[in-house]
Amino acid sequence: MKGWMYILECSDNSYYTGSTNDLALRLKQHENGVGANHSKKRLPVKLLYTEEFPAIKAAHYREKQVQGWSRKKITALIKGDVGELTALAKNHTPLGNHSASAATNVAASEGSANENPVASAGSATEKSSSASEALAASKAQIKKDSTFSERWKTSRFWLIRGSYYVVHSVWLAVIAIGAFIAWVIAMLFI
Repeated sequence: MKGWMYILECSDNSYYTGSTNDLALRLKQHENGVGANHSKKRLPVKLLYTEEFPAIKAAHYREKQVQGWSRKKITALIKGDVGELTALAKNHTPLGNHSASAATNVAASEGSANENPVASAGSATEKSSSASEALAASKAQIKKDSTFSERWKTSRFWLIRGSYYVVHSVWLAVIAIGAFIAWVIAMLFI
């Protein structure tokens, strides 16, 4: 089932980020004050941004990712300003260049942006192309992270199973020590 991550602007200019599997219904809920407490207290709301995902789980993951961002970074996402998003990213490394440090990449992008702002602005099609590339990279990251979820489930299983064995072993040791103490006491009185 498809999912959407969306960003609303509330009446006090705050952002609300959410995810849903039925965008039209969820927007009506927000407008009628049935949605989340944050948006319910700040009506009216206006839809600013959406992203569509193949599954609600991926949309929910993206929602949580965006909720951790600063207001500047969310605003850059809404505007589709990939350069600003890149500059605001704390752990950004260009694709295919994982050895470069984030500080170097940010400094390089700031330097090129400051040299000729008119030339770096680009056309609207270039910006939308960059935005779609950033969205594709984001979706690839979500797909990559979903395998982490599977690994976590597996490791959690072994963690629970391992703790069972530890508790079981300790219990057996307590019984063995108790039996030994009982044997020693029995030997003293015989």
